[in-house]
Amino acid sequence: MNYNIGEFMTAEVKTIRISIESKEFDQRRIPAAMIADVFQKIQNVLYYIIDHLEGNPPRLRGDFPSAVKEHGELVISGINIGSITAELSLSETQSCLPGTMTYGERAIAIADEAIDAISAEDAQELKLLDAIGDERTANRVLRELDSIWPDERSKYSISIGFGKDGAHNLDPKHKPVVRSILNKPLERSEKEILGRMMELRVDQKRVFQIDTPEGIVACQYSRDIVEKVVENIGNLIRVRGIMTLQKNGRYTLCADDENSIERLQNLPLPKIKLLGQVMRLKEPLQLNILYEDDRYIISHDGLNLLVVSSSLKEGVEGINEELEILWDDYVKSSAEELSHDAIELRNRMISMLEKEDADGYIQDS
Repeated sequence: MNYNIGEFMTAEVKTIRISIESKEFDQRRIPAAMIADVFQKIQNVLYYIIDHLEGNPPRLRGDFPSAVKEHGELVISGINIGSITAELSLSETQSCLPGTMTYGERAIAIADEAIDAISAEDAQELKLLDAIGDERTANRVLRELDSIWPDERSKYSISIGFGKDGAHNLDPKHKPVVRSILNKPLERSEKEILGRMMELRVDQKRVFQIDTPEGIVACQYSRDIVEKVVENIGNLIRVRGIMTLQKNGRYTLCADDENSIERLQNLPLPKIKLLGQVMRLKEPLQLNILYEDDRYIISHDGLNLLVVSSSLKEGVEGINEELEILWDDYVKSSAEELSHDAIELRNRMISMLEKEDADGYIQDS
């Protein structure tokens, strides 16, 4: 994602401008249902992007979680009747420090870059993917925009501006280009997942399930690695393979050789959710995982973390919550208020993060 934070921080990053004009003689007659549909599609674009920023896998169906809605809910902040000109603003009250952006603001910035990519004369799928950062999320964003993009027969013209003064005219002549990108089938993509192998079928279907920090993932495997799969049932593993979309609308990972499966001693956590942001770690946080009596015991000795949960997803969420409590207690406090041991823990937590993620969140020592 290549958006320029400095550029957006000087603009109205919480505002989206939408203009709908009738090409008919009576320009005041714009159906309310059409206005509502355009507003909802733009809302969905933000939700899909925020869902991706949250680290969630693209959802195939169902509603967005409340956390996503809280970050990206839009409200009407101004509207002119006639040809409809409306301003939609983020409703979230969450604030951030100078130089940083909320999830909603980041989503608006990314949406601006995405619509730049597909409305340009030389529209390229690669530019859209670069803007969004995930193929399936990009496909869903494009689907929402395509549904409101006027064609040559449309009675209405639509312009949308994400966060900046200028607006993108959804040119009807460009509709075939948008449709061609949308109709291109999703590529099979290489994927790596980590988790505990839970269920196994050794019949002709040859499928096992992995409980991962993102939820349950199904994996197919070849007959050549049956022994490798069987010996890892119940173990913590890393699986590398090709992720494909099945006819039932679900994604399945395909493992073809013994190198596809690697047993792990710990579960590495490459990033954490802290202070409303996903923050990268210099080195993955190595979590100890025990599974007893249908429960996970997840711990980290160096940071005194301990969570008991029914799934890895629930457990990792609990670890993030404990880290946030530690951050509040030790990092957000002045070092002068802490004991020697507490200062060591404070320094350990700060050193975990990449410098650009840690800066701005730390009280002076």
